[in-house]
Amino acid sequence: MNRTGHAWGALCFAPVPLALMADTTPLHSILAFLGCLSGSGAPDWLEFDRIPHRTYTHTLSLWLAVTAYGYHLAIGDTFVLIEALKATSTILGAILCGFGCGCISHWLGDVLNRQPVPIFTPFDKYCLNLFASGSHQRTTCVFIFSVACILVGFLRPLLFRIDLLKMTFLT
Repeated sequence: MNRTGHAWGALCFAPVPLALMADTTPLHSILAFLGCLSGSGAPDWLEFDRIPHRTYTHTLSLWLAVTAYGYHLAIGDTFVLIEALKATSTILGAILCGFGCGCISHWLGDVLNRQPVPIFTPFDKYCLNLFASGSHQRTTCVFIFSVACILVGFLRPLLFRIDLLKMTFLT
């Protein structure tokens, strides 16, 4: 996909960070949404001479970890080492969660084409080999939106159950 296609892919994937931030303030949701839009192009613009294209910056497990850490930071579930960041850690977490989701949408946009992208490490690569990069961007956006809908349908009840378990064990 090209830069415009990745931006549209992030818009299609935006329900995921919004669903993750649903139990926080509206500011957190807006920041996660904006983080998703800015993260959609990050795997491409984070590369430079020493990092080849579709290696470290395109690793799915890295962006899943960034998203998970940002989510836990946004809901106040993570210990913050730097004292000065404690006041704004939930806001930074929302941005980080959205940024990670944008990078995941970028990966979903790239996995359908012929050039492989890494999943767990920068050295294992996988592709669905459906079409050339840059073509069929509407189909790719439909795929990304479908994945987003499945994730939202799975994550919202799961997050509710986790909160319910926390309340049960705390009382």
